Amino acid sequence: MHKKIFSLLFIITLSATQTYAYIDPGTGGYLLSSLWSTIVGFFALILGFLLRFYRYKVKVFFSYMYKERKVLLFSGLAIFLAGTSYAVSLIITPNQDAGVNYQATKDILQTGITKYDKEKAFDGYTLFEKGLMDMNGNIVRTWNFSYLPILDNKGYYYAQEGYEMPRWGKFTFDGEPVWIKENMPIHHEILPLDNGSIFVLTKDVHEYNGRNVEFGVIAELDKDGNEISQWSIWDHLKDFQKFHAPLELDKEEGNILPENTKKNLSIWGGEYDYYHLNSFSLVPENSMEKIHRAFTPGNWILSFRHGSMVFILDKNTKEILWSGVYSEIEGQIQGQHAPQMLQNGSILMFDNGRYKEQSRVIEVDPVTLKVTWEYSPKNFFTLSQGYVQELPNGNRLITESEKGRIFEITPNKEIVWDYQTPETTIVDSEEVAFQIYRAYRYSTEQIQEFENKKWE
Repeated sequence: MHKKIFSLLFIITLSATQTYAYIDPGTGGYLLSSLWSTIVGFFALILGFLLRFYRYKVKVFFSYMYKERKVLLFSGLAIFLAGTSYAVSLIITPNQDAGVNYQATKDILQTGITKYDKEKAFDGYTLFEKGLMDMNGNIVRTWNFSYLPILDNKGYYYAQEGYEMPRWGKFTFDGEPVWIKENMPIHHEILPLDNGSIFVLTKDVHEYNGRNVEFGVIAELDKDGNEISQWSIWDHLKDFQKFHAPLELDKEEGNILPENTKKNLSIWGGEYDYYHLNSFSLVPENSMEKIHRAFTPGNWILSFRHGSMVFILDKNTKEILWSGVYSEIEGQIQGQHAPQMLQNGSILMFDNGRYKEQSRVIEVDPVTLKVTWEYSPKNFFTLSQGYVQELPNGNRLITESEKGRIFEITPNKEIVWDYQTPETTIVDSEEVAFQIYRAYRYSTEQIQEFENKKWE
């Protein structure tokens, strides 16, 4: 009777495991230094339980198998160990050989605006690399600098000259330069604030395990383009490494790395990228801010593609206050982009699903790490890039980057506006859709205000 009770309690304990968000440093993370430690501990627990309560039956079973079915016993153990090793290899080092998911133009049935529900779509203008576009797909304004385009609340336009190019700047809405940074290559993010300051992402390079490795840097500039501060991940690397298993670049010099880990020499001088910082945003006013200081407005939200990690840092001390790493988040995030906190306290993000080859847009409860809303229809996938914007009417504007597609959905996941770029490019002798890094929608009232403004 006691064995049955203990067995039942043991099964309930194993099945009731719940993952909660890591809050403060020092209380322990979720990922051990090696997944093998978790597996060994799990099976040691089961073995200890069996030997404690079912020692005789286990002994009889293995004695019989060893004497009468020796080949079957060792074959089973070999298959079990091989299967476990294979499963672990998939989890720790998922397939990284998949290339960019280009959309061949021969597979595109229609371009331009393919759907527009005027009653349900949020009326405005959409900004992306090709310029400012109205709801009917007409480009109404362009600028000379076109990568990472964004407008601030006063109508000033910010953009980089091109992908990872050394020049980027601030312009009037009419395109006149206010200032241009001539030798400050940036990547992924330009974030102007209401007070006039601007955050951008750049990189520095350090020798790490005998390799020239890039580490993300967050720089803040004032409205005149003067640098206020720089904060480098390199200086805080050990703080972040507490939250995850070793990455490929943690292997000592001399170890062979996957061929695609190394890239061509970048403009920063690196050949490897440790975390691949791909997003930066600030915590807004939200319903969770009184629950924990991680959700205080102004705190930093960082996204790392490598390792699939999202962090919230204290805006003043830069202490790590919250994390959601890879399999900790329900459904397992893979190479995510654009995590942002909503006013309801949820974290909205574009989860690329790099290794599942299935993307999704999700809302995550920051306490339980459960997914509370998800959009993931069949054939929705972009290996890299991707973006989602929460619109004022509650709709979401989604950029399916590698397919050159921007579309708007309601909270009930109904597509109410859909745009497929007619622009193309040639890759490996094949015509494919022009990739859109991200798109951002501005209200008609905002754009009219900027157009009517007298720019000096």
